[in-house]
Amino acid sequence: MRERQYRLPIVLPVILISVGVLALIQNLDQLPLNVWQTVWQLWPVVLILLGVEIILNQLRLPQALGFVLALAVIVASVGGITYYVMQGTGESGIGMGEAQHIEHSLNGVTSASVTVMFGAGTLQLGSLSGDQLMVGDFRAAGRQLPVNIRFSASGGHGDLLLDVPQNQVIPIFSSGRGSEWQVKLNNSIPLDVRVQAGASTNDLDLTDLRLTDLNVQAGVSTTTIRLPKTGKYPAHISGGLATTTVYIPDGVSARIRVESGLASINVDQSRFPRSGDYYVSPDYGTAANSVDLFIEGGLATISIR
Repeated sequence: MRERQYRLPIVLPVILISVGVLALIQNLDQLPLNVWQTVWQLWPVVLILLGVEIILNQLRLPQALGFVLALAVIVASVGGITYYVMQGTGESGIGMGEAQHIEHSLNGVTSASVTVMFGAGTLQLGSLSGDQLMVGDFRAAGRQLPVNIRFSASGGHGDLLLDVPQNQVIPIFSSGRGSEWQVKLNNSIPLDVRVQAGASTNDLDLTDLRLTDLNVQAGVSTTTIRLPKTGKYPAHISGGLATTTVYIPDGVSARIRVESGLASINVDQSRFPRSGDYYVSPDYGTAANSVDLFIEGGLATISIR
């Protein structure tokens, strides 16, 4: 009888096992928070594994031999990826361009919507006082333009957009960490803040801002968010392959709803006890300062403190 030939897939098992191994190591505090930013740079490995899988199938190997070779490829790939990530997260990035310092005045606006569309790298967001709507230091990898800024105002309300220039592309074979943005927003006027980031490490310190709405979308990221000490507003945070930590200041009540796929969820239930589909502060309905928080994620680690 003719022996069955190899048909075992390689790519999907390697991806699932690698992500699981790295997530486990990170949960044991043996990897830094920006590990997924480094993992994102390994996407060409998927192309290599697809090629290996096609070759093995074309060779029409006996199933037993094909299984052994496939297993060897999987072990080597997972080991190599894990070693690269553990070594690479401590390395310095590629050469960075000169930092560009930009200030944008309030121009008479009494409220504003701010949209930050960030790519790969490190994003820091904080607050400032004075007559500036935004002050930022922007640095891009290599000699690329660091940021594109657009502003408009109508009826006392301003719209500010910080965007990645179209020509800003991280080199495929680079081990760099992407751009570095340090942005501060005015803390004296009401702000509607929207952040959209890709493969990045995001530190959003909103403690002193006057938010009317918050929307954070992060893809392959590590995101830390410190919510304001005062105000009543909704907040929506979403991410794919992400590690998200949200700090809610003392004295701020919350109603929290979490929807996720394969997620590890840790909510401080001494402050926000579970009630049906929500985690809710006992005084949420009467508190002077509160946030209505909705978090959704895919393969994520979510902590709310």
